[in-house]
Amino acid sequence: MHKLTRGGIRLLLTLAVAVSLATVAATTAGAASQKNAAAPPKITVGFLQILGASPAAQRIEAQFRKAASSLGWKVNVVDAQGDPAKMASGIQSFVTQNVDAIVSIAVAPAQAQQALTAAKKKGIPAIVIGSPNPDPKKLYAAQISPNDSALGAIIAQYMCDVLPAGAKVVAQIFEPLDALGRRDNVAKAIFAHCGIKIVANHQVDFSNAVQDATKSTLDMLRAHPEATGVYADQDFEFQAAINAVKQLGREKTVKVFGFLAGAETLAALRKGGAAAGLADAAYNNISWLAADQLLQFFGKKKAIDPAAQYNIVPIPTALITAANVPKAGNEYPFPDPAPIFKARWKALGFSVK
Repeated sequence: MHKLTRGGIRLLLTLAVAVSLATVAATTAGAASQKNAAAPPKITVGFLQILGASPAAQRIEAQFRKAASSLGWKVNVVDAQGDPAKMASGIQSFVTQNVDAIVSIAVAPAQAQQALTAAKKKGIPAIVIGSPNPDPKKLYAAQISPNDSALGAIIAQYMCDVLPAGAKVVAQIFEPLDALGRRDNVAKAIFAHCGIKIVANHQVDFSNAVQDATKSTLDMLRAHPEATGVYADQDFEFQAAINAVKQLGREKTVKVFGFLAGAETLAALRKGGAAAGLADAAYNNISWLAADQLLQFFGKKKAIDPAAQYNIVPIPTALITAANVPKAGNEYPFPDPAPIFKARWKALGFSVK
């Protein structure tokens, strides 16, 4: 019996996901040509962008806009720029506007409790995407997110595999955001198991994200010349850390590991040098899942499913390195959710653009 490599297992998982998504599309496509399809209900969605400077957050917003456009919905966007006060005031502004629904990226209920409570009292459903958070009062109707613990495990294990035994690393973290905190906590546990030591870490200032990540990486590496790795828990920190390594002339001895594929991070991997690896997930799926649940709620009068990400379409993960980085494009080639959801919505009896 042949032993499967880690890469072989990832390939099988990716193929399995692709097959499952194709099956969903095939089973719903039969109703795509319905003559009596109804127009989706006209609604306005308030979309809270947590950090417009983040390429991953931009991608999530772009995909939600794409899904909403196919349904003829209006989307009002507020960029909180990483500021908790702006997150709360942004959601409150949607309540004041009397939007029909609210979708936020990774805003914890505790960060906007008053505004989310007001939305709930008005009957405005709210969905958070990109980061599940403790929500004892159930202020969100659903939380739709990739498995950040799995992402943390993927990149941390890869670091254990490629860095020398007893390696010392510096880390860029932002644990106040629960999704990043989960990545970081899992990574720390795996590091402890394989002997990697974090000799310095820095909590990034999201209001000055790239500059702060660059400067702090420079400072940490200067203070720890023995470090051979940088762990960066967010996409914009990845290139910032690479730039810092370049400035110090240590590309051959220090490798950077991070999260989330995008134009900048994939380009860095293609160039090689300090860029070593990324853990990514099919984030496009979460935006379409949120739109799907709002369509079900307003068009079919069905309750929003808090487990939609498990019951409808999976959200696969992947490790991206120089060995499998796409030769072109700004995303890792996960299956495109658009045709799957459009077929699903047509099967429900709605006309879709």
